[in-house]
Parts: sequence; structure tokens; C-alpha cells
Amino acid sequence: MDDHQASSMKAGGFYGRVSGRDDVSLQRQLEIALEKAASGGYVIPSGHLYRYADNQITGISRSRSEWDRLMQVITTSPPPFDRLFIMDSSRLGRWGDPRWRPYIEVTLELAGVQIIFCDVEHPVEFSEGMLDSDVGQYLSDVIDTVNASRERTRIIRRFRMAKRDRVRNGFYPGGSVPYGYVRVLVHRTTGEVIREVAPNEDVRLPDCHFSIRPASDGTADVVRFVFRAIREGLPVSAGDDCLPEFRSQA
Repeated sequence: MDDHQASSMKAGGFYGRVSGRDDVSLQRQLEIALEKAASGGYVIPSGHLYRYADNQITGISRSRSEWDRLMQVITTSPPPFDRLFIMDSSRLGRWGDPRWRPYIEVTLELAGVQIIFCDVEHPVEFSEGMLDSDVGQYLSDVIDTVNASRERTRIIRRFRMAKRDRVRNGFYPGGSVPYGYVRVLVHRTTGEVIREVAPNEDVRLPDCHFSIRPASDGTADVVRFVFRAIREGLPVSAGDDCLPEFRSQA
């Protein structure tokens, strides 16, 4: 692209989101957006007014730092662009309520910005009303949004059921542990403790799940004392004086 072509193109914006390490990288999302923008006569300039990206952020959340900044730029002043390029609708979000996506699209359009999903060949243009040729694409988008919402609901339900089953079998489903406890890897079938897991350690072994055990550094005694003090009506603030006696009785 020469300087004359670049100067004749309109400015567009970009939003990207990555939820995990195995997700499509932000750089790749930007590359896809740049290609889509160029095909429509747009360019996405560098700079904080044109490029927004949330890293390691789930699509469930409606509030994200970069997305919130983007919405503020679009809705509180004349936006610096009239097209916002996003790789696909899942980058925008994965909400249980299927109405949230059209709400955002309409909100941005009222501010003068149309969202362009790069995986949609012919986006529906509503500026002159619904055309007959757009009905099929619009209904397809609605069905996709509803199906994505239903699938997310099913995934959450299955996840919660699996989580309850693990708890019932003595395994700990959380990442961080309560004060006074440590995480350990336990064999799912035999119940054998494989080893202790460090607080920030990310480890997975076949046929193993996490469980928790009282810590051996004395913090578990503090927890026991607090609950005993509450049960017996003692002031918990007296812990420093009473804890040695409690340990001798434990």
C-alpha cells in the first residue's frame, strides 16, 4: 500500500480479547482485522485511540479495562472512527443473555460506530432499514447468538455438576486454598497423596485431583483457635495470649 492509498482510506478501530494461553493471539486477531479493514477501504492506525485489547480476560465479564476504555471513547465524545473491527463475535463476549450482543451493537451504532466481525462476509447494514436480502443473514446471526448462549449455559451446568461430584469425593475444586491449609495432589482412585502443591504452582497429572490438608506450619492451629473461640464466646482478639495454651490442649 503506497502513501496515496493510505491517505485516502478511512480510520477504523480494533478490539481484541484473549481468555487463555491456547486462545488466538492478540497479534493474530489484529492481523485479521487489518486485512478486513483494508478490504473495505479502512486502515487501523496505531495508538491508544484506535487499538484496544484485553489479555487473559474471560468473555463472560461485561466490564473489562480495555473494553470499558473503548466504550468511553466511543460514547462520550465524537469517536475517532466509524467502524470497529473484531475478529468474531466471541471476542466481543460470551454472555448467558443473548440480548447483550445486539444491545452493544445498537449502542455503538447510535454513537456512530458499526461493529464489523471479520468472519462475516456481508454484514447487515441497518441505516436504511431491513432489506429483504439481509433477512437471512440477520436471522442467522440471531440464531448463532442464541445457540452460543445456550451452549454456555450447558457448559456452566456441566461444570458445576462435575465440581459438586469432585467435592463429594473429597477433592478440592478451587485454585487458592483457605488460610491454614495446603493443596496436595491425590490419586483419584487410590486416594494416595502424591505431593504437596505450591500456592502458585500450575500442575496436572493423569488420574489426579487436588485435595487440601491442614498446613504443618502452625497456621491450622490459628484457624482451629478462631472457631473454638467463637464457639465458646471468647474474644478472638485474645488469640496471641491464648494460642499457646490452646496448642498445648490440642
